[in-house]
Amino acid sequence: MQNKFIEMPASNISLALRKKIFCVGINDANYITTNNGIMCPFYSKWHGMLKRCYSDVYHKKQPTYKDCTTCKHWLIFSNFKKWMITQNWEGMELDKDLLIQSNKIYNSENCIFIPSWLNRLANDKKA
Repeated sequence: MQNKFIEMPASNISLALRKKIFCVGINDANYITTNNGIMCPFYSKWHGMLKRCYSDVYHKKQPTYKDCTTCKHWLIFSNFKKWMITQNWEGMELDKDLLIQSNKIYNSENCIFIPSWLNRLANDKKA
């Protein structure tokens, strides 16, 4: 049986101890986003997006993401989550440049969720 993420309320102390994600992202969730080793699926997608844009370690492995950014609105977790809830996202990957080739900005106008096979195919063609 697969474990499922369960929202657990965050304490005032845990909220106060939160730091910016990759020095830019604000996790404003009123719940703990990682519970018993299972990450909130919304937080997981948001964190991955920020990692692709703002992690120097990730850029060393994937230099094509070096110039990518996230719109200001999506730097706040709850804003990204509100958008994601309206999408067909389960089992899918967040894509920023299928709709607009060579796009470098993650935002609601440019991003969609696509199956992993399509994302791999699109990335292979770009390479």
